Amino acid sequence: MVFSKSEEEHVTHVSTVLSRLRANNLFAKASKCLFYVSSVEYLCYVVSSEGLKMDQAKVQQILNWKPPRNLKALQSFLVFANLYHCFIKNYSKKISSLTSFLKKDSCLPLNEEALSQFHQLKEAFTTAPILSHFTSLDLAHSFIKNIVSKHGLPSRIVSDRGSLFVSSFWTNLCQKLKISGDLSTAYHPEANGQTERVN
Repeated sequence: MVFSKSEEEHVTHVSTVLSRLRANNLFAKASKCLFYVSSVEYLCYVVSSEGLKMDQAKVQQILNWKPPRNLKALQSFLVFANLYHCFIKNYSKKISSLTSFLKKDSCLPLNEEALSQFHQLKEAFTTAPILSHFTSLDLAHSFIKNIVSKHGLPSRIVSDRGSLFVSSFWTNLCQKLKISGDLSTAYHPEANGQTERVN
């Protein structure tokens, strides 16, 4: 998959990829390739400029799914559902009754609670939102909401000069928290320099 920000850039990227393939005596089968498309099915998802969403054929398959009547059918549904769980908020809570039927001593058919969860899960999959792209600023907001709010704000952040710590995420995070990110060298004693030199 070749992603580009503009058509001109895409022409350059595709030419580069095809040139490298040719230079190494590798071939791409034209019937299996798509060029200059704005969305593509990839690994059971549809990837587009909007973000990531479920394949509509899979959504239709979910709508047609009958309630599982045996263990194998339940396992099959849960494996399929787990593939797309990232689209469903509170997924683990929504399948708790269904997964309890995977235990040895449980017996099918599903009880009312599990049947209700099965239908709610089907509905959730068919109305799943598009997962949009996260910017570094979005990631910083999420980090603050989910980590800092639970564990508190660090008083000081000292790190080495690794690419992770000078990334746009880290920079945005430090700006948002109104703290300065201190970078150290391997020989700086406050940063545990001995360990840094060994690693």
